[in-house]
Amino acid sequence: MTGKRMPYVGSCTVTAAMAALFMLSVCTFQEDPLVRAAKDGRTREVARLLADGHLVDARGKNQDTALMWAAFHGRKKIVEMLLEQGADVNAKNDKGWTAVMVAAEQGYPDLIKIFLDRGADVTARETEGKSALGIARRLGRSDIEKLLVESGATE
Repeated sequence: MTGKRMPYVGSCTVTAAMAALFMLSVCTFQEDPLVRAAKDGRTREVARLLADGHLVDARGKNQDTALMWAAFHGRKKIVEMLLEQGADVNAKNDKGWTAVMVAAEQGYPDLIKIFLDRGADVTARETEGKSALGIARRLGRSDIEKLLVESGATE
């Protein structure tokens, strides 16, 4: 296959066809519809997908769950819907983060309370060894720190 030659890169020459194939492979990641709906705050779509039997703990890019994205954006209604359908409050992404860590980082004490009521593991650590408590302390989130300590969290 011959194609228009791209500039010399390192120790190889890249053809336009090779570059297009690479871009196609990088750009074809299809995010899970539930994860996308939770991320975008589309409450009705989340409800519809769950009613249709969509896997509540489906994973998106980086193994993030819909619950993690709902926590990231402070979407309490979606968090509650997902938990009602059995979402794993202690699921970890590829960096070891849980929904409670995300809520601690983003500063949502109301979500922290919900996660604690659902059995969130306050001793969990991400891949670099940080806990939700450590994250809250680093960011000066004393209200969240207090909630976590009262629930038995340690740094």
